[in-house]
Amino acid sequence: MEHKEIERLLLENLKLSRENREYIIKIDRRQRITRALNTFYWVVIIGLAVGGYYYAFPYLQEFQETFSQTWDTVSSTVSLTPFRNGQQ
Repeated sequence: MEHKEIERLLLENLKLSRENREYIIKIDRRQRITRALNTFYWVVIIGLAVGGYYYAFPYLQEFQETFSQTWDTVSSTVSLTPFRNGQQ
């Protein structure tokens, strides 16, 4: 190979290396942005779930108390024993 041809190949290799470096930087940037958005997404989802539970907790507690009182009332007024052989 001649000196000019080797120089041309080296310059072409340098140009391709620089292009690859730019692409790798862009890919890395996209991955970081995607990771940040994904983290933000999960923080919002978990925050909404915890906030919803915190907001609804008094209503759930009231519902549980009402259900418990109703169940106790029904249990005391109705016999829940099963029928045996058609007899009560």
